[in-house]
Amino acid sequence: MELTKESAYQAIAEFFTEKPFVLFGTGTSCALDLNFGMPALERHLRDELNSGMTDAQTQQWQQVVSALDVGSHDFESSMDFIKDEALTTRIVELTANFVAYHDNVHAHQIISGLRDWPAGSLLKKLVETLPQADKQLHVATPNYDLLAEYAFVRHKIPYITGFYGGFLQRYDWNEAKKSVQSIHKGLGKPRQLPRIVECKHVRLHKPHGSLNESPQV
Repeated sequence: MELTKESAYQAIAEFFTEKPFVLFGTGTSCALDLNFGMPALERHLRDELNSGMTDAQTQQWQQVVSALDVGSHDFESSMDFIKDEALTTRIVELTANFVAYHDNVHAHQIISGLRDWPAGSLLKKLVETLPQADKQLHVATPNYDLLAEYAFVRHKIPYITGFYGGFLQRYDWNEAKKSVQSIHKGLGKPRQLPRIVECKHVRLHKPHGSLNESPQV
């Protein structure tokens, strides 16, 4: 089909008429800071993993480096060479600390409105146009950072991540959704029973994990 102004407008109209499932990747974070991209993480790990390893760990890491240097693997698939559990833990911790550092740089700026997370306004529009019959917008991301969550706070978009509780949280969508529900008193004569009303909100799915994810207890 030829792309014309009319067909483009029609596609946009249909996009907002039918409730979409939104998936966003590292591009939204890299739009703010390239340090959220794989190349920056790769450079960081190369700098950090140059000492303090056993011979076996050094050999496995060198396989990763060699695969990246010759271009036979991308960064993510090259991690398959890592079999040592202690080395895996170290890489995970280095990655988390690296992402957390850059995440913290942008947290206040996004929440206060000094900087915009690219998809914030779009998701606000999508949530506002949700039908009354289904008030949840499913959003998924492989990103560990919390930039989306900061944008939700900035735009006053209610959201849940499947976790509920205080400092040590548990994973349960049924419990988590109670935070976007309220009880309305019944009206009329005879008085109706109280009813649970759910507000329009985002269900944020982060299958790869998140910086603020607590260990399960």
